[in-house]
Amino acid sequence: MREYYQANIAAYGGSEVYSARHIFFKVDKKGGAGELSKAETRANEVLAKARAGEDFAALAKKYSDDPAAAKDGGDLGTFKKADMLPEIGDTVSAMKPGEVSSIVRSPAGLHIIKLEGKKQDAGRPFEQVKDSIEDTLYKKKSDERFAQWVKELRAGAAIELR
Repeated sequence: MREYYQANIAAYGGSEVYSARHIFFKVDKKGGAGELSKAETRANEVLAKARAGEDFAALAKKYSDDPAAAKDGGDLGTFKKADMLPEIGDTVSAMKPGEVSSIVRSPAGLHIIKLEGKKQDAGRPFEQVKDSIEDTLYKKKSDERFAQWVKELRAGAAIELR
């Protein structure tokens, strides 16, 4: 039952929790395509530096348009996928720790994200869901046995069609 619990922890309230940093490039909606082009150019330059191995926190402090980035190096703290903008949440959930994303567009602007860590949130404790897991495993096993029994009956039956 514990193995089943660990393998299916997301079904019992457990979810992945991420810690990440980002570099934000603000795009003024009134600026049009020219503003977007300038921001993309800056973002691509910084992305190249980040992927070359430069310190991501230092790059965030130097280049990010996020006012808090100067203090904390673009630290987003810990969060669940659903807590973030869909664009950022989807990107982060597909990344591996230590990986730097490509440029991510959001309604606010452009982001470069570095995933610092990923861990599984515990969710409801095993003791609370133990009975539910036992029922699930019992039903699964009985369904398998029933299917096997029906298969054996069919194999041994002599059915004559007229």
